[in-house]
Amino acid sequence: MKFFLFLYNFFLIPVNLVFFLGNRWAKRKGKQRSYLPRSIKTGGIWIHAASVGEVKAAEPLIAELKKIVPEKPVYLSTLTPAGQERARKVPQVEDTFFYPFDLPFSVFSLFQKLKPWRIVVMETELWPNLITRGKRTSEIFLANGRLGARKMPSYKKFNWLYRPLLESFSALCLQSHEDGERVKSLGVSPERFYFPGNLKLDGVEVLTPGEMENIIVGGSTHEGEEEVLLDIYEELRKEDPGLKLLLAPRHLDRLESVVEVIKEKGYSPSFWSENNTENSVTIMDAMGHLIEMYRKARLVFIGGSLVPKGGHNPLEALGKPVFFGPYMINWQEMASLLGGEKLAFQVKNKEELQNLWKDFIKGEEEEYNGLEERAREFKEKNAGSAKQTAIIIGQEKRKG
Repeated sequence: MKFFLFLYNFFLIPVNLVFFLGNRWAKRKGKQRSYLPRSIKTGGIWIHAASVGEVKAAEPLIAELKKIVPEKPVYLSTLTPAGQERARKVPQVEDTFFYPFDLPFSVFSLFQKLKPWRIVVMETELWPNLITRGKRTSEIFLANGRLGARKMPSYKKFNWLYRPLLESFSALCLQSHEDGERVKSLGVSPERFYFPGNLKLDGVEVLTPGEMENIIVGGSTHEGEEEVLLDIYEELRKEDPGLKLLLAPRHLDRLESVVEVIKEKGYSPSFWSENNTENSVTIMDAMGHLIEMYRKARLVFIGGSLVPKGGHNPLEALGKPVFFGPYMINWQEMASLLGGEKLAFQVKNKEELQNLWKDFIKGEEEEYNGLEERAREFKEKNAGSAKQTAIIIGQEKRKG
């Protein structure tokens, strides 16, 4: 591991130089990102999250940590601008900053200035410099940890890297026992495994049917899915001509190709950023607003599931009629849990999805009734992960 870390940092030297020069250029242009907190109180809790989803999962955890150790300031770092925007809205956070891409000199500077009491890494943010330095200088924890089944071949191929990183954590708070088995399969001892559950269940909002508009939302779609949804939409309009469709591609660099697909189907799309959802088909062309549209949806499709991408978070639309395809391996436990409670519906293919949606439009499926009440009961029954995780992080002595 030491030899790997030496090579890793050696090859990052030119990246460090480019980073330094780029930051100076950005500063002159007034576009500099803040890679350090503006105000620093040492001995606090540093939480690192990648983007919006991880920040949202961290929010209930931060609230619980402030109850346990209110005197400890909390700092929240992110990688993406959307994540940073969300982080700045978390009231209990002392300050936020961008994580400097694991560059050794910058990470060293962060630790020198923050002198954190605890470091918390969200989900699968396994950065070598952050983790190894965190182990040396403080206690470091994995929160809401998960190892997706789809990526397990890569984790096993680079087991010589991932095993020592995972073994560096004082405790691994994992989403499920399935995640625990995957971590264990890499040779990591389970003595520091904890299973408080999924933090996203604590922070999830139950969406109400009362806010519904006559619109289908295809969230986080991938190539091949927009075409399927457009074909189904064309059929559904025969039953309900006023029905609309909003497509939210997972990656905005696909916008041009999505526009082409829509035009090939005979529609002229509008864009969400133009505040125009009056057209039959609208494209979501901005990040961080998907739940806002889920709130208005009559039907929700979770993308990455009709094509083998592993699916995306179905909890974001909890309380609405949620549908996804057969490829939900990254969310399989949650998909099964929601399916068992009749809070989400998994289909095998395009034809099955079309038939279910036709029944829904006709009002012939009784199992869609009472969704909001079932969703609230589900949340109440499964909440509590944030409190358990905060106790594990805050306690001075752990098992093992």
